[in-house]
Amino acid sequence: MSLVPNDVSPAHVLPMLLNSFTIPSFSEVTEFNLSFVGVHHPVPAFTSFTTCLPSVKIIDVDKLSVRHLTRAQEALKTAETEPSVAFPALKTLIINVGILLPNSSDLNSDPVSEFILMRIAHGHPIDIVDLTPVKHDVLPNDMAFLREAVGLKVLWQQRRGGDILEYMCGTDAPRNIVSV
Repeated sequence: MSLVPNDVSPAHVLPMLLNSFTIPSFSEVTEFNLSFVGVHHPVPAFTSFTTCLPSVKIIDVDKLSVRHLTRAQEALKTAETEPSVAFPALKTLIINVGILLPNSSDLNSDPVSEFILMRIAHGHPIDIVDLTPVKHDVLPNDMAFLREAVGLKVLWQQRRGGDILEYMCGTDAPRNIVSV
């Protein structure tokens, strides 16, 4: 399932769309692709929408859209409703970290770490962060979760050679798991 609203649509379209889709069969969705590029303000309807997706195990998202996942989790936790966690079955977060930053306030933001560390704090850690959609010369070290989420598996792909490497947070060095 994908939710990739067009950033040229009027602001009221996304909440209307999310409020329309509360079909019970969404509870069977296991993979979710999300991109809210261009949507900087909170989308309260997204929080309600996340409760329709309790079986999602994999989320594919760009770096900046992760903040909407964090906002949904914060809203559920403070509302003390059921469920108290967004995406309770989430195991893998695939992140496109190469997206262009739309404004200067995002330069100092680390939405990925905020989301991952919040899930750990709420007792719902994820197993894998997959950074392979964008190739890097070295593992990006500007995200706090790489130092703080001990035991979390991070996959990344080298720009040269195409090797996919695995890094276990809290250990010394990445290791090669697959040669492409």
